[in-house]
Amino acid sequence: MKIIDEDVDLEDFKAWSGGKETLDKLIEYGTVGKAQAEIEELFPDGITDTQLNDWLWFDVEDQHPEWFDDYREEKEDIRGRILSWMTAPGPLGFIPLMEADGGTLYRLNYEDDDDDFTVFKLVAEAEWHANGGSGWTSEYEVDYDFSKSLDDNIQALKDEMAENGVHPALCPGLEYVEDFPTWAITYCIYDDSSGMSDKDKKIVDDWMEENKYSHIAEVVENTRNEFNKFPAFGLACETETVVMVKKKEDNNV
Repeated sequence: MKIIDEDVDLEDFKAWSGGKETLDKLIEYGTVGKAQAEIEELFPDGITDTQLNDWLWFDVEDQHPEWFDDYREEKEDIRGRILSWMTAPGPLGFIPLMEADGGTLYRLNYEDDDDDFTVFKLVAEAEWHANGGSGWTSEYEVDYDFSKSLDDNIQALKDEMAENGVHPALCPGLEYVEDFPTWAITYCIYDDSSGMSDKDKKIVDDWMEENKYSHIAEVVENTRNEFNKFPAFGLACETETVVMVKKKEDNNV
């Protein structure tokens, strides 16, 4: 970068007053190289020391607030990690985050507003297909909390989605079943029919056979409905959401 007739690195420039304050911050944030590259582009024929100092003093922070972002390095790391997950090898080409009824899959992404560098959110994008095309649309989001880890922020996003009946994505061979009668859970996990009538056992067995399920793998927390008029089978009762295991002949794992 030329100042009058000298080659000078911006980091070594003897700025003064407000220009010095800005330059010190550029050095602190590790973005002085970005500023130098812009100076060389804006003033290819050179610049005077006063012009440079005025540019630092009055223009830089307004034009490039992102250069002074306290969380710039964290954001770059998060962007990189999410991009690596989205391009991971495998049949889906990304790591499924959550899934909803009908097999809708969600992937993890982020939103970063270039016009307001303080905006940074984790978003869950749903895959859509229509008229021969496909793409992704953001349906859920949480403001990123930089006082917490990425895993904790992802969990906050999942919690928000779970409140709307969207659960973590499952491996092949597993399926969510909502409205599962609580009275049949012990039987379908441990094969314990204590307190059940032969009629109740047959209702459960027939339903399991019809849907080709072998047993319950997990009961989803905080999904209890104390009185469900339309359970998966049987009469109105208390229900919960469960993860069912498909029978081996239908399991493609």
